[in-house]
Amino acid sequence: MPAHFPNRSAPLVSLLGALAVALPSAAQEGEVETHYTSLETLPIEFEAKDLGPAGVALVELWVTTNDGDDWSQGPTSTDERGTFDYPAPAEGRYGFRVRTIDQAGNEEPRPVGGIHKPELVVVVDRKQPLLKVLRPAQGAALGAGRRAFVYWEASDENLGPAPVEVLYRPSPDSPWEALPGGPFGAEGQAAFDLPGQDLPEAAIAVEATDLAGNSAREERAFSVRTAPERALDSGPEPSREDALRRAYGFCNQGRTHFKLAEYERAEEAYRKALEAYPGLPVAHHDLGVVHYVRRNYDHAVQNFRAALKGEPDNAEYRYSLGVAYYQLGHDSDARDQLEQAFEAARRPDLRAEILWTLGLVHEREKRWSEARRAWERILEMGGSTRIDAARKKLVETQER
Repeated sequence: MPAHFPNRSAPLVSLLGALAVALPSAAQEGEVETHYTSLETLPIEFEAKDLGPAGVALVELWVTTNDGDDWSQGPTSTDERGTFDYPAPAEGRYGFRVRTIDQAGNEEPRPVGGIHKPELVVVVDRKQPLLKVLRPAQGAALGAGRRAFVYWEASDENLGPAPVEVLYRPSPDSPWEALPGGPFGAEGQAAFDLPGQDLPEAAIAVEATDLAGNSAREERAFSVRTAPERALDSGPEPSREDALRRAYGFCNQGRTHFKLAEYERAEEAYRKALEAYPGLPVAHHDLGVVHYVRRNYDHAVQNFRAALKGEPDNAEYRYSLGVAYYQLGHDSDARDQLEQAFEAARRPDLRAEILWTLGLVHEREKRWSEARRAWERILEMGGSTRIDAARKKLVETQER
C-alpha cells in the first residue's frame, strides 16, 4: 500500500556501459518519484487496497531520513484511507513507507534498515535560491533601438532544468512581461530589443524558483536613450571567461535534460554551449552522447572527433569515439580508438569497459583469441560490473 504526497510543486554525460543496455529511459524500473516542498507539516496520503473480509485494524507510517538505512515508526491510523500529517521541522530528505495490519492479525513486515527502500520521498527545502544578475548594471544607460542582453547566475541544490524567468517593463506603470524563450536555465543569457525612443525608468527582473517553490528575485532599473553612442552602454560583449562560464551553464542544463531523457532539449542546450564558446570539448562530447543514444552515430562520431581535437589525451572521449565506430560497423577504426583509449585510461571502470568493447570488436572480426584475451583481462582486474558478462562470453567462445 504505497503512500502519496499531494499537490506536488513544480563533468560529464557518459557512454560507459553503452553496449550493455538499450536506450535509457526517463525513470528506471523501481525508481521512486521525489517530491519537493517547503511545508513544515507533510500531508502523506494513504489508501488500503485489496483488503480481505477482515478489514483494516491499523495503518502505520514509517519514516527514514537516510534512504532506508534506518527506519522509525511515525503516526498510525485505524482508517482505510486518509492523510498522515507528519511534522518536518528540519530541512532534508524524508522517505516513507506504510504498513498495514488487518483485523485477523495479518500484517505486512516492518521495514528493515538497509533492505527496504522508501515508497515515497519528500525533500523539504525552505531556502531561496542564490541569484545574481550580472548584466545590465543597475542604472545603466542603454541605446535606443538596440538589442540588450541580460546575464544571470542562479544556484540551489534543488533547481529544475529551467528555473529562471526574465521579465521586462518599459516604465514603472507598465505590466511586467516575460521575455520570449523562457523559462531559462540556471545560468545563461536572454536578449530583447529596445524601443527607438527614450525610456527613463525601464527595468528587467530575473526570478529563480526551485522545485520546492522557493523564489529569489532581483531587479535592474535602467534607462533607454537616443544619446550619442559613446554615452551609452549597450551591454558589452562578454569576456572569454564570461563566455566559458555561460557555456558550462548550458552544459549543466544539457546534463539535466539528458538524465530526464529530454534529448531534444539536451541537444539544444549543448548547441547553445558551443555558440557561447565554440569548440568546447565537453560540449562536443556530451552532444555526441545525445546523438549516440538517439542512434545518430555519424553525428556522434563528428562530435567525439571534435572533442578530441581539444583534448586528444582524454581517454573517455576516445572510448566514446570507439564505441560509436563499433555501432557503425567500422571495426578497424573502433579497434584503433579503443586501444589508444586503453593506454590513456587510468580509471579501472573505464579500462574494463574498453576491454569489454574491444572483445566485442574482435568477436565480430572472428579474432577469437584476441576477444577472449580482452575478456580474461577483465577477470584479472577484478572489481568490474563486467565480470559476469565477461565470464559468460568466455564460456560461449571456449570452443572457438
